[in-house]
Amino acid sequence: MGNLMSKPEFATVLADKHVKIGENVTLRCEAKTEGLTGTWEKNGHKLDCVQDKNSMRQTGKSFILEIKNAEEGDEGKYTVILKNKMGDASCSAMVTVELNEWRMVEWNQDGMIDALKAFKISDETVGALHFLLYGPTGSGKSSIINTINTIFKGRLFVNSLAASEKSDSSFTKRYEKSEIGKDGLLPFTFHDVRGLEKEYEGGWNTQDIISALEGHMKEGYEFKSTTKLTEDSQYYIKYPSLNDQIHCLVNVIPAEKISMIKDDFIRNMKKVREEASRMGKTVH
Repeated sequence: MGNLMSKPEFATVLADKHVKIGENVTLRCEAKTEGLTGTWEKNGHKLDCVQDKNSMRQTGKSFILEIKNAEEGDEGKYTVILKNKMGDASCSAMVTVELNEWRMVEWNQDGMIDALKAFKISDETVGALHFLLYGPTGSGKSSIINTINTIFKGRLFVNSLAASEKSDSSFTKRYEKSEIGKDGLLPFTFHDVRGLEKEYEGGWNTQDIISALEGHMKEGYEFKSTTKLTEDSQYYIKYPSLNDQIHCLVNVIPAEKISMIKDDFIRNMKKVREEASRMGKTVH
């Protein structure tokens, strides 16, 4: 009597592969018996041969998949399914593709910190360069200041309360200043203002932001929906010096939600940006 056909079994199974972009990938397994058919899947879907990209072949009991010039899209779970009249069996392997580093990251921050501490401002009347962060509520203005302080102080630092991205109300109610330092202050100061809010989208604080850019606003000024900073306010600087002025306007917008930001918000931010450019401020 001839040999009885048995359900497919594996002698060796597929092994996970980790390759760099551009390398070739070979997945190989071996069955215990011959006379089997094999099909391949990627992430649960049938995998077809693509010329100059992948090839599948069977040599006796061996089943082989070759992927040429691996790229990010080749990552995934690859499965081979062996079949005969008695049934089927499968095994899988993960292929991961290591992306090329798009930039060199200097993880040791001491050099950067030393360079910034040694930074000298050419005008002796200016004690620090002033940066103003401006954008919608929940965009991350206060969080940026906290992160920068954390880096330079070498410990977790939370001085500026941050609004949730889902919140319509800004935590920042007053004009606030944060000095940056580690073992002494650095010549950089960040100013936080109330974020653009839905109920004030008509631009109630646009002129206040311009006043801050010009250096007319003192720290502690409280932003209000119905009034703007005026010359008779105790927080108004009538003749601001270069050291009172903002030197750089930083627009902060959540990239993943930029398409959902209302047109009124964008118009107000553009107005402030244009005014800053007119005054010769650096804008980012």
